[in-house]
Amino acid sequence: MILNAMGVGDAYSNDMVSSLMVAEKLLNQKADKFYNLLKAANESLWDGCTKQSKLSACVQLLNVKSTLNLTQTVFNKFTKFTKSCMLDNGNLVSNFYNAKKFMRPLGLGYDKYDVCPNYCMLYYGVDAMKTNCDFCGSLRYTPINPTSKGSNKSEKQVRYFPLTPRFQRLFISPHHAKDMTWHHFHRSDDGVVVHPSDGEAWKKFNQDHKDFASDP
Repeated sequence: MILNAMGVGDAYSNDMVSSLMVAEKLLNQKADKFYNLLKAANESLWDGCTKQSKLSACVQLLNVKSTLNLTQTVFNKFTKFTKSCMLDNGNLVSNFYNAKKFMRPLGLGYDKYDVCPNYCMLYYGVDAMKTNCDFCGSLRYTPINPTSKGSNKSEKQVRYFPLTPRFQRLFISPHHAKDMTWHHFHRSDDGVVVHPSDGEAWKKFNQDHKDFASDP
């Protein structure tokens, strides 16, 4: 655990120990929510159902919505009708909001950022408050009627999928964690490239960032 891994001893202040304990508790809560989500893979959609689980049905419904570009209203009407055809309400999600809430513990969300309509720049960091592109001059927001209410609507946005939570989901499994560290413990120097870690670019990166490379 965190405290044991860091070797907390008498030299650490009570405040630091308390902070570490809180951090460890939060991490355990996140892990518990994730494992509870995985348990849903073994929960049948209804009593006696053998083809779909609570988790698989939700995932496939969300996939259909995304693939066919369905509106939230259509999704909600479809799930409502489907539930009405079942002998009981079962474990099928009732609407789009509950479907997203159910899948949230997976922790694989995304961040949205405004960009220039011509993809010249990203409104992020020091450029987060700008309203015009530095390169082509395009407006960041769609012009709105001065008399209308509401917030500005971006001309274009991009979605960024953070890598950290995705790596965490891989390392949370001992089986996958072993595969994720294969490049460190099972690489060979026989001159045959069998993994990106055998390439010159990877080796150069390890030489330049030894502290980072020391932890597989």
